[in-house]
Amino acid sequence: MGRVSVRKGRRSDATQFLGLLEELARFEKLALPTPAAKKRIVRDIFDRKKIRLLLAVDGEECLGYAIYSS
Repeated sequence: MGRVSVRKGRRSDATQFLGLLEELARFEKLALPTPAAKKRIVRDIFDRKKIRLLLAVDGEECLGYAIYSS
């Protein structure tokens, strides 16, 4: 692992972020987000700005995330 940093999420991170979200659901033995739910969360983060996304990254690889509302 290289240098880990935290930055705001970008629309180009959506696929990796959703992958992390699915991994968490599997770990917690929860239902995976539906395609409609994925679309809503991406819209709420990047279009509506209802949710803020921070990512822990190593280069271009997303390692973790934090979401919060403002």
